Amino acid sequence: SSDLKFMTITEYESKRKEIDSVAEKIAKNEEVLEKRTEEAEVKKKEVEGIREEYEKLMGNPLLQLDSYCGGCIWGGKTRCDTRVQFLKDTYNTRPIQAKLSAMEKESCVKK
Repeated sequence: SSDLKFMTITEYESKRKEIDSVAEKIAKNEEVLEKRTEEAEVKKKEVEGIREEYEKLMGNPLLQLDSYCGGCIWGGKTRCDTRVQFLKDTYNTRPIQAKLSAMEKESCVKK
């Protein structure tokens, strides 16, 4: 007994078109992959530059950002991280500026 399946001409032509079009789809997807890989490399370089600046700011003794305590209570029931997020969302405050603002309350500064 054979496991061969007979198909109509229409089915055969449909499957043949699908098979023939695969090479084109693969080429298009490879182009997309190459483009996205290049974009990822550019973004990675941007992040490296920003990381250096971030580390300089975090280590700056005048700012004392390394003393920030995000899990500490800012006021009442609010955590310092929640306050920072509120400042960022409500006033479009930049992250470092928001942390510095939250650190004006001594409860957000590690001792």
